[in-house]
This record gives sequence, C-alpha cells and structure tokens, in this order.
Amino acid sequence: METIDECVKILYCEYCKKKFNTKSSLFKHQRVAKYCLVSQGKIEDTRVKIKAKKDEKEEKEKMEKEKIIREKENEKNRNIIRKEKEKEEKREEKEKKRESRYRCEYCNVKFTTRINYCGHIDICLEKYKNIILDKEKIINDLETKFSYGADNKNQDSDQGSTQLLNHEITTKNLLF
Repeated sequence: METIDECVKILYCEYCKKKFNTKSSLFKHQRVAKYCLVSQGKIEDTRVKIKAKKDEKEEKEKMEKEKIIREKENEKNRNIIRKEKEKEEKREEKEKKRESRYRCEYCNVKFTTRINYCGHIDICLEKYKNIILDKEKIINDLETKFSYGADNKNQDSDQGSTQLLNHEITTKNLLF
C-alpha cells in the first residue's frame, strides 16, 4: 500500500511514487488522479488512445498520399508510354507514306526522291512491256474486227470497211 517515512511522516503513493502529508490526501489522490488510476490499471490512458488514434490517422494519411503519388507516377508512365506509341505510330505512318510516295507502279521499286522516281519511269522496262502488251491486244482486236467484218460484208460495203481499217490503223500509229 503506502510507504511511510518514519521521521517526518511522509506518505508515498505505491503506484506513482508521489509524496503526501496525510492519508486522506493520499487516498483521494489514488481515487481521483487519472495518471495514478492509469498506473493502477483501473482506467485506460486516454493520452495513449488519442496518440494511437493520431498515429493511426497519420499512418492512414501517409498511405493515402503514397497511393496518390503512385497513381500519379503510374499516370505519368502511362502518358509517357502512350506518347511514345503515338510517336512510333506517326513515324511508321511517315515511313509508309514515304515508301509508297515514290514507288514504281509497274515494277514496285522504291525511290527516296522524286527525281530518281521520274528518271526510272522514263526507262522502266515493265512499263514498256505493259504498253507493248496493251497495243498488241488493241491490234489483235482490230484484226479480228476487220477479218470478221470482211467475211460477212459484200463488195459494196468493202469500201466502208477500208475506211474503218484506215481509221483504226491511224489510231494504232498514234499509240506507238
């Protein structure tokens, strides 16, 4: 319980070691003083509770701030990745346009400049092969028309066929 100092009659609280001159003040202290009641275990220390709540709240706020920071960093990273993809897509698009801009439609050869492309078009063998094939086809069509028309018509219409043939021959000469 209480400890008594024999010479002067000083009383000490056994829980918090505070000094008292009378028993009544010691007992009152042990019934009323919160810090003494806490050390006795009769009540919980509200300061500890408040501190624990405060610490918990601070920890929660800290975690929320860290979460917001992580989200912002993630958003920045996503934006950076998105911008890099857009740049890559634009670069690829430019490359495709550049590749297809100066491509020979006859032999599919790619050129980096318009000058090289135009020079190639003038001498492209595939182009001239296609032109020759087209003209041969026109000639064959004209020959079939002429031979078919000559077999079915009599001598009077022979003069009209000759005029048609002359017209087609001049057209053929214009093509070459």
